[in-house]
Amino acid sequence: MFDVWIDAMPMRNSVKTTLCLLSALLHFTHLNAQSSFDNLSVNVQQYYGSLVSIVPKTTYIRDSYSSFTEINFSRQTDGSKDWHRHNNYPHTGISFFYGNPGSKEYAGKSISLFPFVNFSFIRKKNFKSSFRVGTGISWIEKPYDVNSNHKNTLIGSHLNNIIHLMQQNEIRLNNSLSVNAGFAFIHISNGGVKLPNFGLNIPTLSAGLRYTFNENIIIDTSEVIIDKRPKIRLLTSVGAKQTPWAGSPHYIICFVGTEIVKPVSGADDIGGGLDLFYDPSLTKDPSGYIKSNDKTVKP
Repeated sequence: MFDVWIDAMPMRNSVKTTLCLLSALLHFTHLNAQSSFDNLSVNVQQYYGSLVSIVPKTTYIRDSYSSFTEINFSRQTDGSKDWHRHNNYPHTGISFFYGNPGSKEYAGKSISLFPFVNFSFIRKKNFKSSFRVGTGISWIEKPYDVNSNHKNTLIGSHLNNIIHLMQQNEIRLNNSLSVNAGFAFIHISNGGVKLPNFGLNIPTLSAGLRYTFNENIIIDTSEVIIDKRPKIRLLTSVGAKQTPWAGSPHYIICFVGTEIVKPVSGADDIGGGLDLFYDPSLTKDPSGYIKSNDKTVKP
């Protein structure tokens, strides 16, 4: 878990998002006694954008526009699970993402793999507007290295987390083929596990084509009975972070939380909770560390 030391709300959101995406991935791989191609879609997407950051050093490592190619496989949910109906029958799938984040010399190429859920909020016969969320793993070719790549102060590790958000509008051309366009935001970072870690933030425009095999959707619209009794949830997580700079010690961060929620609809809860964090790095004085021979030592 990459964000356990930030604050309580991202932690809860991260856990819920991860569980939702894992459920989506299981749905995608389960064929439910159908042909392996029934309702399966293949989408090819192209992205163009620009690497942005509040850090001034971004300007001198950015040497090109960002560009990515995506191939994803998805399947329309059919209402066989309660969460399908609560969320207007979203698409679930898995994406392969490859491209140039915007710094060929200092960051190189990136390769990502992540499951996603595509929620439709406008659905007409030949038009659909949706919001897609996905998260997974991303590999960066050229992270920071004190000897060979010291100018890349945005990302410090090969292996990172990717968060992919996209608003997408799609027009259906015929029973199988659709064309789409939209706006996406891509964030790649390791959550502070290894510094430096300002992260790669990339807003993009996107366009693509989606082909659907053997569309045969049977939507289950039966009434869903919602249990509105209050529920108590317990959350826990363990992570690691490096601070205050590259080469510093690593610290184990622990989180324990509890919350009580009351469902108000199939997709919404209202409630409150208490979160406790243990972060030993907060007790350390950064001025108590010095750098010597590219290593951080305590005097």
